[in-house]
Amino acid sequence: MLTKYETEKKETEILKLNSDKKIQQLQLEKQKALLTGNILAARQKQQEIDLLNQKQQIQELKLAKQKEALTLKELEAETNSRKLQLTQQEKQLKSRTFAANIFEKLNSLGCFNCNCLYCTCIQPIPDKYTPEK
Repeated sequence: MLTKYETEKKETEILKLNSDKKIQQLQLEKQKALLTGNILAARQKQQEIDLLNQKQQIQELKLAKQKEALTLKELEAETNSRKLQLTQQEKQLKSRTFAANIFEKLNSLGCFNCNCLYCTCIQPIPDKYTPEK
């Protein structure tokens, strides 16, 4: 999407330069027409200049809109990434909380006779304490 935006931006710049060149040419022709007394030709050249200026404005607005759309897409991607990260952190927190609860329950049931996790007194965890999916 960024490549497409950059390509269109360059194409718009080329169109703008060509349009600027055409406007300068028309302004020169307008001045020549005014000098020679041809008012009608001068008005026509001014209308052409105005039209080209409007086309340039339209191209600039389109480019700005594309840039805004690209920025919006980037922000949406960042938001989705952060949501995913938060979801993963929530899962980890739930897992830790679950493990702590299991440890407390086993300890309260007397399954641990000491504070050693490697002790042979540890009993298997009953099925009713397994996490829900």
